[in-house]
Amino acid sequence: MKLGISLAIDWIRGVLIDDGEVCYRTQVLTPIDCQQSVDTVLHMIFSIQRTYGNIDFVGISIMQSNVSRWGPLDRITNFFEMAIDKKTGIHCQSFGPALVVLQNLDTSLLSGLKGNIMSIVVDFGCELCVVDKYNDDSVFDHAINVSWAH
Repeated sequence: MKLGISLAIDWIRGVLIDDGEVCYRTQVLTPIDCQQSVDTVLHMIFSIQRTYGNIDFVGISIMQSNVSRWGPLDRITNFFEMAIDKKTGIHCQSFGPALVVLQNLDTSLLSGLKGNIMSIVVDFGCELCVVDKYNDDSVFDHAINVSWAH
């Protein structure tokens, strides 16, 4: 089973997937403090494991609006990945929000399209995250602040 976690400024959302099917969804309010958010994510993981069994992989997506209040993106990402790896023994990897959207597109929709496909996510902090199917490993290199979105 795989657990996908989305960490936004207001909600932490979790989706448990087994054999490509969604088994369980959950969400809790995001604490203001980074350490409390890590503890909340860990509690979520342990609770889901008690109910549904072993989790093989955790993918986490941290929206950029959290980064501005907690510190540099690399440090926050490493902090979450290391805490989850260390405390649960489950491999954790961070994914950009636009990459998550791109990977979850319906394959029948994608099959008829030609050329490059781009995914764009604008979060509550008005950060624009852009990724395409050829450059999916450098999501935040393409991110810009869209202050005009307000």
